[in-house]
This record gives sequence, C-alpha cells and structure tokens, in this order.
Amino acid sequence: MKKLTPTLLCAALLLPSTPAGATESVIAETFSAFSRCDAGFFENLQANASAWEAHAVLNRSTNASWIAVPDRYEDKKNTIALKDPPAVAGVTLSSYFDEFTDMERMGQYLFWGFIADGSPDHVAKQLAPLLDHPESLRKLGPMHARAEIWEDGKWTTSFGRSGTVPGTRKLERVFLLEPHGANQTRVSCSLQGAVDATVLGAIRPDIPVAEYPAPEQELGFADVTVPAAVVEAVSNPLLAPKFSRLTYTYTSINDQKPSSITVELVAQGDLIHRTEIYSRNFSVQRLMKANLIQLKSKMEGSLGGRVLLTDTISANFPANWNEGQVLRFNSSGRYAPIKARDKAMDTSATCTIGTRFPASEIFASLPGDAIRLSCDYGDRQSTDAFIEDLGVTLTLDSTSGRGRSVDRVTALEIVR
Repeated sequence: MKKLTPTLLCAALLLPSTPAGATESVIAETFSAFSRCDAGFFENLQANASAWEAHAVLNRSTNASWIAVPDRYEDKKNTIALKDPPAVAGVTLSSYFDEFTDMERMGQYLFWGFIADGSPDHVAKQLAPLLDHPESLRKLGPMHARAEIWEDGKWTTSFGRSGTVPGTRKLERVFLLEPHGANQTRVSCSLQGAVDATVLGAIRPDIPVAEYPAPEQELGFADVTVPAAVVEAVSNPLLAPKFSRLTYTYTSINDQKPSSITVELVAQGDLIHRTEIYSRNFSVQRLMKANLIQLKSKMEGSLGGRVLLTDTISANFPANWNEGQVLRFNSSGRYAPIKARDKAMDTSATCTIGTRFPASEIFASLPGDAIRLSCDYGDRQSTDAFIEDLGVTLTLDSTSGRGRSVDRVTALEIVR
C-alpha cells in the first residue's frame, strides 16, 4: 500500500468515518464503481464523501454526490484539478472533467472522468484489476476502449458493429483511455447518441432535469426567414447574379482522399440559393450573396439539423473591381429553433481584390474574366474567383488548421 503523505494523513485524521489506512482502498472502490459507467459512481461518492472531500468539492442530492466543475458546457470550465491528487492502483488522478456537447442530429455526447498520470498502456495495465469487465477492454492504436450499445433493454458489447456516428436513434456507452498531453491519460465514461431524459435519470443523477436535452424540433430551410435588414445590408448590383441556374461539380484535393461535390445555384432575385450534394443521403442548403456571403444554411439527410441563420450583418463593398479594392463583412448568426445554451456564431472576412485572368482557366466554357479574391476569415484563408459575366464566386483553394485544399471544377452547366 502506498505510504500516506503528511497532507493526506492530516486529512484522514480529520475524517473519522474513513480511517487513514483505508483511504486508498476507498478511492479504489469508487474508481471501480466509476468504471461501470453508471449511477453507481455517484452513489459511491455519496457513501465515501468523507474521503473524497479531501480532494474535491462535492455537490449532493438525496442519493448521490458528484465532483462539481464550473460549467460542463464550456471547454475551459469543464475540468478541475484535484487537491492532494489521490492515487489508485499506483496511478495518480490529477483532475476530474465533466463534458456535455449537443451535436444536433449526430447526437448528444457526454464525457466524465479523470486525467491520470502515465501513458494509456501503463494506466490500463495498472487499473485492470479494478475495472468492470476488463476482458472487454480493447486496444485501438494508442487507446483502450470498452464499447457497448443499448439494445433489447440491456447493454451489449458492440465491437465490430460500431464505428459510425450514433445519431439520435442509437445509444452507445464507452469506457475509454486515450492519450492526453505529455504522458497523461484521459480515463472517461461516455454516453453518445440518443441520450434523453430516461437515460440521464438512470445514469447521471448529477445532471438536473432542467438541463435534460429537449426533444428536437424540426424546421425546414424555407421555414426560417432571413431578416429584411440583413438582405438589405448585402444588396449590391456589383455582386448580382447574371444567370438563372448554374450547376457545377468540383473535386476537392487535399491530404485526405479527394472528394467530388456537385453544387446547384439558383438565382433568387439579388441572392443565390445553393445546394451542395455530397451523397444520396446528405446535402447542404445555403442562401448566399454571390456564392460568397452566407445568410442561412441547413444540413439535410441523415445528419440534418437546425437552420443556421445570419441575424445581423454589416458589409462594405468596393466601388469597382480594381486591384487593391477591399470587400469586408462582419456577421453574427444563431441556430433556429434556438436553444437555451446557444451562442452567437460570429464571422468576419476581408477579401482583397487581385488581378484579372481568363475565366476559361477555371473551366473551358466559362466566358469573360475572373477576378482573383484573397479572403481572410481569421481561422481560414481562401483564394476565390469572381466570374464577372455570371456574378458569382467560385473557390479555388483554402487553407486552415486542417491543411490546404485545392478545388478543381470538372463539370459546369449554365442556364441564363
């Protein structure tokens, strides 16, 4: 048994319900309950609160206790350091985290657990005797995981049948050890997918009913209207469409496997309705100005979700297409229907006008000139071409933290 430090010894002496010599065994007992990824962890924290209060602030209900984080919905507030970090099976637990993310039609994602010192391989080996069903833990590259799916009223090991986004119809539970920073491991339980009030009530007694996800309300793309002030702010004859319908296919070439996307543009007055077709089951609709400034969007198909609506925008358009002129816009958007914890989605861009070149260099049948635009979105930069004869912008390449991609138009059809 690990020798108690003076700090832990003093804490133990102040907690008569947990004898000093039993502290490590109590921590191990709680961790074993945690590895089941059910309500037992929170019930055990309640039973052994006197030992855990030496390491973290606990909140309590009638039958459960939990380690409180400032805000499980905020990346920078969902983790807290443990005081006098406890050790379990020779592994030091330095922090506790509690994360809740709403991924719309991809499902709800909850992660809770500990940051442990050591690599995933080392931590998995040390903790194996304490884990629930250690034989189900699988090594997946640098990670170790035990995955289950809820079916027929019970949890069933799901290796070989998972690997896809659970969405809102499938519920998965995973016990996971994964690398975290330099020689640390995230040891987590997770619920993924069709997480609802019944699931949370059974497994996460620490989450109040007021925070349970509400049933999804579906709104169609056409059901959400862009504010008249936003439409007026982007009204400019310099960027008006000069076609009825434009359909093109382009290949996006990057470090991954090249992908082919078909885009249909339909002029709607001064704006453009854009449909991106990625597969038979997935597409994206957008309302755009010149195929450059987005006013609203919605994913359709198996991963469809809410409508992202631009509700405020300011734009400064150039007087002409002379080299060196600048186009700027700042916009703020939100999802509809709105949810209690939604935050504004802000976008800012500065596009500098460059040289003219024959539009036929982009695709042989394109008439007239293309005008190069160098656009900076802060976290992404792109090179675009404004096709003067059509009043539409096409992306040539883009660079972000994910790398650089180059778009090549492979087919194009214009209906005037």
